Amino acid sequence: MELMPAWMRTGYEKGIKEGVEKGIEEGIEKGEEKSKKLIIQKFLGKGFSPEQLAETLEIPVEEVMNLGKN
Repeated sequence: MELMPAWMRTGYEKGIKEGVEKGIEEGIEKGEEKSKKLIIQKFLGKGFSPEQLAETLEIPVEEVMNLGKN
């Protein structure tokens, strides 16, 4: 079995590390988006207006409306 040259191994390890980090970042973003959507849906269900939520969360009303859809 032939060993990988050091420069190739370094690049390979760097690629894996960057891939893992990118995957973690994407997972966190998806989780935050899912949480925001759930919170908005619950507050809309409790009678809060989209305008109130947009002002409180500091996001556009359109985003509240999109995330509030079931």
